[in-house]
Amino acid sequence: MRRSIVAACATLVGTIPALAEWQFIEKGSAFSQGAAHAFAAVEDGYSLVVACRDRQARAAVASPVSSDLGVDLADVNSREVAGLTKVDAMPEKSNRAVVRSVNGSLAVEFDIDRDQLEALADAQVFFAAALSVDRRIVFEARFSAQGAGGVVDRFLQNCH
Repeated sequence: MRRSIVAACATLVGTIPALAEWQFIEKGSAFSQGAAHAFAAVEDGYSLVVACRDRQARAAVASPVSSDLGVDLADVNSREVAGLTKVDAMPEKSNRAVVRSVNGSLAVEFDIDRDQLEALADAQVFFAAALSVDRRIVFEARFSAQGAGGVVDRFLQNCH
C-alpha cells in the first residue's frame, strides 16, 4: 500500500487552506528513499518533517531557501550545501543542510530532535498535516508548535 503525505499551511489564527500534496525529490537521499513522509507546513515558511523507513523515524525542519543563494532549481536533487543559515529557533549545530525541490519551491532540510522541537513551542505558530494512503486521508492533525511533539509521536505510530 503506497503512502503519501498531504500537507497544508495554517495561518496564525488557525484557518486551514485547501490541502495540497507535497513531494520531495528522492534521488540519492537515504532520508527520503522508501520512506513514508509526514510534512506539516507553517505560515512563516517553516515545515516540520517526519520520515519513516525500516521502522526507524527521523524528523527535520525545513525553511525556504533565500533567492540570493543562487541555487538553480533545475540543478537541485537532494544535494548538500554548506554555509546556509540555521533555523532561528534551533540551537547551534552543523551548518550543512540538504536542499530539495518541493512543488517548484526550494527548501532546506535540517535534522531536529525532540528537545529542539520543543524549543519551537515558543514560536506560537500552527501546523496542519494529513497522512493519506492511496489518496484517502487516514489521519489528519491541526496543532500548534507547542503540541508538535505529541503529533510526531502519533505519526510515528504509522511507521511500518
